[in-house]
Order: sequence, then structure tokens, then C-alpha cells
Amino acid sequence: MTKDLGKIWAERMTKSERDTSFPDSEPRDAATLMLIDRSGTKPKVLLGRRHAGHKFMPGKFVFPGGRIEPMDRLMTALSELHPDTQKKLMVQVSEPNAEFARAFALAAVRETAEETGLLLGVKRDQPPAVPGEIWTEFAKAKVHPDLGQIHFVVDMPTITGIVLEELLARVESGMGHQLPVPYYFMVDQQFFRELL
Repeated sequence: MTKDLGKIWAERMTKSERDTSFPDSEPRDAATLMLIDRSGTKPKVLLGRRHAGHKFMPGKFVFPGGRIEPMDRLMTALSELHPDTQKKLMVQVSEPNAEFARAFALAAVRETAEETGLLLGVKRDQPPAVPGEIWTEFAKAKVHPDLGQIHFVVDMPTITGIVLEELLARVESGMGHQLPVPYYFMVDQQFFRELL
């Protein structure tokens, strides 16, 4: 992936139409999960379509995900985040810490379960210890989230197409935890792309 391509993607994000109907909304910590099926000759990703009645992004195709809930920080996991993934999740945040980084990954896993019914993890003989009702489906199915399988790919995409291009470039580069992660941010209504 070249630096010029990153600049082109940032420019596309700046020029694209963005939903500005919530200008006074305060951003909330949220995470999405990109499931990649690499069993065939071409990788496939899972997208869902938002209900047309939603106020935010109605009818748009999106990755499963949502905001972090307090219980996400307390959920147990079969394995913890890869050190490279954890480190990257703690960049560009106001108060970096490992608990907060794992909460992002667990929120993405939980939200995927809520939106798709897919319980991502490893099935065991004993159920995981769950901190609250929002995680009970994992306990019932005896599925333990496996954070070691989570790769951090992008921070906050505004254009799904660019995220898919980023994802394709990452898959073609081997999906290693050590690969740099693109971080998009806006300054004076212009997007910039930085590699973490």
C-alpha cells in the first residue's frame, strides 16, 4: 500500500457526502467487526443493512457493531488481544489503557452476536463467566470470546468502500498483527490518514 493511495483515500473521505444531520451529537465509543470469509478464492465480508426507519444512516450497508457497554470491560475471554493490536487500540485516545482496548474488541463481538446471531469464539465444556445479561447468550452456548483472533484494521470509517479497500490491501499483505493500521481523522473539515 503506497502513501499516495492513503492520501487519495483521505481526499475521497473529505469530498464524500457525510451525514451531518446530527451536528450537536457527542461521539460515543463504538466498535465494528469485519468478518472475513477466506475459504474461497475471493475473500468475502459480512455486511448488514440498516433499517430504513433508523435516523442515522437509514438503509445503508454497514459492518455489525455498536457502542461499548459497561459490561464489555468485565467480560471474560479465552485469550487476550495480541500485543500489537492492544498497542494500536491505545493510540489516539485520551486515556489509553488495556481494559479500554479490550472493551472495544468485546463490544464488537457482542454487537455482532446481537445483530447477526453469530457467537464468535471457542466452544468449551463450561460456560464463560458473564458479567451481565447482555452476555448471557455466550454463557448459554458455552462460547468464550477469543480476543487473540481479533485484528485491528481501521479506526472510524465514514465510507464503507474505502474500508473495504483498506481491508483488501491488508488481506493481500497477509493479515499480520504487526501491519500498520490506518487512522483517519479530521482537521478543519479535511480528512487525514496516518499509519499507526
